[in-house]
Amino acid sequence: MTAGGGNGDLWLEVMGPLRIRRSGVELDLGPRQQRLVLALLLAHVDRVVPVGEIVDALWEQPPSSAVNVVQRHIGGLRRLLEPDFASRSASRWIVSDPVGYRLLADAEQLDLLRFRALRERGIAAEHAGRTDEALSHYVTALPLWRGPCGSIPELQSQQPPVFGLVDRECVDLVRRTADLAQRGCAVRSVLPALRRAAELFPLDEALHAQLLATLSADGKQAEAIAVYQDICRRLADDLEVGPGEQLRQAYTSVLRANGTRAVAGTSPQATMPHRHDGVPAGARTDRSPLPAQLPHDLPQFIGRGTALRRAASAIEGNASARATMPILAIDGLPGIGKTTFAVHLAHQLAAGYPDGQLYVDMRGFDPNGALDPSDALQGFLNAFGLPDSEIPTEMQARSGLYRSALAGRRVLVVVDNVRDAEQVRPLLPGAPGCVVLVTSRRRLTALATGFGADLITLDMLSIEQSRELVTARMGAAEALAERDAMDQIAQRCGGLPLALAVVAARAMTYPGNPLPDIARELRHAGNNLDVFTSDDLENQVRAVFSWSYRLLSPRAMHLFRLLPLHRGPDIAMPAVASLLGASTQETRGLLGELVRTRLLVEHVAGRYRTHDLIRAYAHELSLESEPEAVRQQALGRLADHYRQSAHRASFGRLAPALSVPPPKPMSGVTIVELSGFAEATAWFTAERHVLKSLIQGAIDDGESEIAWQLALNMQVFFQHEGWWHDWVTITRSCLQATVKAGDTLGEAHIRRSLAGAVHTLGDREEAIGLLTDALRLFTERGAGREQALVHRNLGQVYLVLQERSAAIGHFEQAVRIFESVADVSQHATALYCLAGAHARSGSHELATVLAHEALAMCDRIGDALGRGECYLTLADVSQAQGNYDESVRHYRLAIDSFGNAGSRTSMAECYLHFGATAQRFGDRVTARDAWEEVLTILAEAALPLADDARRRLAALDRAA
Repeated sequence: MTAGGGNGDLWLEVMGPLRIRRSGVELDLGPRQQRLVLALLLAHVDRVVPVGEIVDALWEQPPSSAVNVVQRHIGGLRRLLEPDFASRSASRWIVSDPVGYRLLADAEQLDLLRFRALRERGIAAEHAGRTDEALSHYVTALPLWRGPCGSIPELQSQQPPVFGLVDRECVDLVRRTADLAQRGCAVRSVLPALRRAAELFPLDEALHAQLLATLSADGKQAEAIAVYQDICRRLADDLEVGPGEQLRQAYTSVLRANGTRAVAGTSPQATMPHRHDGVPAGARTDRSPLPAQLPHDLPQFIGRGTALRRAASAIEGNASARATMPILAIDGLPGIGKTTFAVHLAHQLAAGYPDGQLYVDMRGFDPNGALDPSDALQGFLNAFGLPDSEIPTEMQARSGLYRSALAGRRVLVVVDNVRDAEQVRPLLPGAPGCVVLVTSRRRLTALATGFGADLITLDMLSIEQSRELVTARMGAAEALAERDAMDQIAQRCGGLPLALAVVAARAMTYPGNPLPDIARELRHAGNNLDVFTSDDLENQVRAVFSWSYRLLSPRAMHLFRLLPLHRGPDIAMPAVASLLGASTQETRGLLGELVRTRLLVEHVAGRYRTHDLIRAYAHELSLESEPEAVRQQALGRLADHYRQSAHRASFGRLAPALSVPPPKPMSGVTIVELSGFAEATAWFTAERHVLKSLIQGAIDDGESEIAWQLALNMQVFFQHEGWWHDWVTITRSCLQATVKAGDTLGEAHIRRSLAGAVHTLGDREEAIGLLTDALRLFTERGAGREQALVHRNLGQVYLVLQERSAAIGHFEQAVRIFESVADVSQHATALYCLAGAHARSGSHELATVLAHEALAMCDRIGDALGRGECYLTLADVSQAQGNYDESVRHYRLAIDSFGNAGSRTSMAECYLHFGATAQRFGDRVTARDAWEEVLTILAEAALPLADDARRRLAALDRAA
């Protein structure tokens, strides 16, 4: 939750000396104790700080007025943060809680939250293999740490533990950044924070070992030796011990590096081969040509501003260090504009490299074969004036001569369109002073790990950038006259610069303004790429994709052709294995092939997607090369994968909705294994659109049983994640299909499920009608357990309608049946429903006994959702008996249980009741906080619960 009220100009700092600035002006934070209270709230941001913890931090021997003093300091801080704050009104920054206070802020207001946000982005990038992006986030985060957390000079020496935890967070990120920086040769950026961390933890040997290694990597051997001697003294004086193995090894590495530098003092030219006239081969003479091989730059370069700034920053950072040669490896999809980007960047950098610019197209993905690095080296050496007769034929000797020719010079080298790191390795200069730009469809991680290259992946252009590109090619007057057509073209091209360029070229070929015609043709083209064909065969979108496709193994080609059969925006590895009918091990290797050639992107761990135009290309190949029988078998395995996995996921959530198991899995199908509620929820969330599409497809194909079983397995997900309208739409379609097919079992299950959906959305009358029909159908089939489920559902509806006697009767029938069939999970559910009905009827003692009985059963089977319902009933009983504190305690336990179960809607409903109880007891601050939590939890769902919370908040404002 974010503080509001127009305080966006506040900036709070706790990661070092405590400071608050409003519009750039530093504020007076008040007396010592008030500053300490503020520091505690900031360090615990968005969490409740108990009053007892604040008291313990302020006094060793608290006075009797301690709580009143804390309240005065809280009031002072509220007025500091909100100059217009009125006494007894609700604060937007510091909110009250039954046990303490909580400060609300976001990453744009507090340095600690900004630090954590940058750290999490960096970790996500690092896990995805984007090490340069991760390092950028880490290096941006570290300067926010200016010293010990909450540094207040007048405070007692014993700091609150939370400050040390924040400092340890910072040190952990420093160490992580240092590891990453050393691998990428960007150590200078982390040294200030690493020195600060070593000062804060002067006896941490592992931290000092990392500092030694980083200083050494930056060429600061003398400082590294001094740091080692200092910590040895500290260890001896304070702990009476010597340095450990890790620290000694780090020191040995420093000495070894220092020794290497001491003997490596020969001139670079001393080892260069000589020509017949005594001049070192490749040495610069007045007669030597100055190579200027860069291709022509575009007159108007569109977009890529952020990528250009990142690239320039990475190059300048490495170049200024003078210890390493900057290497930038640019990768991305076929047609994404890698060459255009590299050439444009090279022209911007050229002035800083006065000894020449080299360029070569390695043709790494050309169907006619790639350029041999030896031939590229010959071209480079020719550019420096060496004739062929003086160039060695052996690759290693040729590469050595090339490095000698560039030693001591400042040359910019562009190596375009390489297949892999091995193809570019011989073309790398050997010493600082030069810069190398490399482009490839593959992500060249080997260059990053082996040579410290910075990696940049180019993404698709935005709609606005796509429009600008077409406008720049065609002219503003022609393009801007058809804004709608431009947007349709940009959408269909998916931000792929090559496709946009082909469309612009085609539009300029014809008289008049053909953009609406082209947009219409694109719209009707579907999965056909013919509209992107141009006269220049090298610029055909289909041809460019084919260069990557032809590099695949036959098995990977087969997988590529099957992928368009999947209907979702992305696909997980188990689904790919099922589509192919292969093992996960083989599938993983084939996916790696597709990713390396950029025909597929692993956008999050284990999930893959591709550009719409690449998908269209794969679809064309599929229709041309894959027999219809093969395609149908693959589709069957894919559908079975989702049906089987959804069944597992439903049971993994500890709330099975389907009592009929699915058919035996087909051969070659991989089933997702999910261990609990959270994993199952994540799986359903990722696959929701695919599952909906499969259900509709099964209905269209007359497979009603597949459709209703899949829908029932999604029921708990829909219910607890707030996808109620999806729930209604899907179950109505399934109901029509089961009735049409005469499938009474499916009809009974779907009527019960649809009743839950319409009841949740407020239609009690339809819910009762559906449940009554379901009960009749289950009774006719003798399905006792399912009858009990319907009785429980009827009880829930009648309870909302205030018909408590009818509700209790249905709940009691459900309890008896579940007990008779020994279904512990559903028995517990019926029990806590019955407890809730008695609580609303005023039978508080009976309700308490039943709730505790159900709670014990839920504890025994590990049902977190059930525990939450039991605590919610106990909270209702406590508030009905006038015991507000006990009610608050039970609400908190219920909220925690629902959170552990991963049920957003149950948490929101609990907060709604909690707020109502707080308001009833006159605690309007807690009521407001609870109802705002409802809106936070349901931020993405347009549900009645959220509307109810808004109405209650509005009424609270009117009353205030």
